[in-house]
Amino acid sequence: LVSGALSVVPDEKKRKELLAKLANAYHRSTAFAWAQIGLSLSTGLFAYTICRAYNIPGGGLLATWVAFWNIIPIFGTLIGSLPIIILAGAQSVKDAAIILTLVILYEVVESYLRHRYLGTHTMRLDSIVSIVVFFAGLEMYGLGGALTGLLIVSFLHAFAAEYSDINIVKTKRKSKKVATT
Repeated sequence: LVSGALSVVPDEKKRKELLAKLANAYHRSTAFAWAQIGLSLSTGLFAYTICRAYNIPGGGLLATWVAFWNIIPIFGTLIGSLPIIILAGAQSVKDAAIILTLVILYEVVESYLRHRYLGTHTMRLDSIVSIVVFFAGLEMYGLGGALTGLLIVSFLHAFAAEYSDINIVKTKRKSKKVATT
C-alpha cells in the first residue's frame, strides 16, 4: 500500500527520502505505543497490588480499569483509581487516605520517569493532545476509537517531527554556509 502510494512521486531521491521519513515515523510511534502499554501494565499491577493488600474486591477488574485510564497523562491514574479509593473508604477512611497518597506518589514518579527517560527514547506527545484525542475517540467510537486515535495521532506527530528535524538540519547548514562566506 505504501509503495503503491509512493510510486506517484516521480523523483527517485524524493521517494526514498519520503520512505525513510515514513519508516522513522512508524518506528517512533510504535516505540511510543509500546512504552504506553508498558506503563499501563505497570500501573495495572500497582493497582492490583493495592487491591490485594487492602482486601478490595474485584482487584483484577479494577486494575484493568486503572490501566486503561493511565493512557491519559498527568491525572489518568488518579481518576482510574477513584473506584479503588471509594471502596477502600467504605471499609476505612484511613486506608482510603493511604491509597490516595500512594496513587499520587505513583503518578508523580511515573510522570517523572515518562518525561525523563521514555521521552528521550521514544517521542513526547503533549498531554493536552492525548487528552483531547482520547476523549474524542472515546465519544465517537468507544475505547477502540480512543486507542486507535492515539495511535494515529502519535504517527502523525512523529511524521511531522521527521519534517521538522530535517528542516532544522537544513537551516543550520545554510546558516553555516552564509557565516563562512
